[in-house]
Amino acid sequence: LGVEELAVYLEYLLEDRSLPCPSLDEVRSIFRVQLEQLAIAQCYYLAHKTMKETLDYQARYRPGVKQLQARVINLLRGNGEKAVANGWDTRYERVRELPASLLYEALHDVLTGWGARAYEEPVSTLRIPVDLNVRAET
Repeated sequence: LGVEELAVYLEYLLEDRSLPCPSLDEVRSIFRVQLEQLAIAQCYYLAHKTMKETLDYQARYRPGVKQLQARVINLLRGNGEKAVANGWDTRYERVRELPASLLYEALHDVLTGWGARAYEEPVSTLRIPVDLNVRAET
């Protein structure tokens, strides 16, 4: 769910600024790797940073569509690697235009009990509460 949410967010940012969107399959694979170590909130920051840097690149060099798409991929991957290597802790809130899906809320508010922590903390660090395991067995 996090990967899809981030792909939609990046696509929204790029389309809102009339920038071409690269292959969403490639974007998903980058976010999948990033979410192994980062929170969704941190990846929101990386998506926004990537979009801003792509706009700067476009204004400075007037590249073609393919070059812009490649730039988005390279920046997204590079920003993620820097964030992990340097321990960046910058986070963004959800945008009003793209709220969490009902499936996301049901999964994290009801089934896992994580709530907002599923957005603010890396999912790999979260554990299912013991009392939820007991209820699932009965």
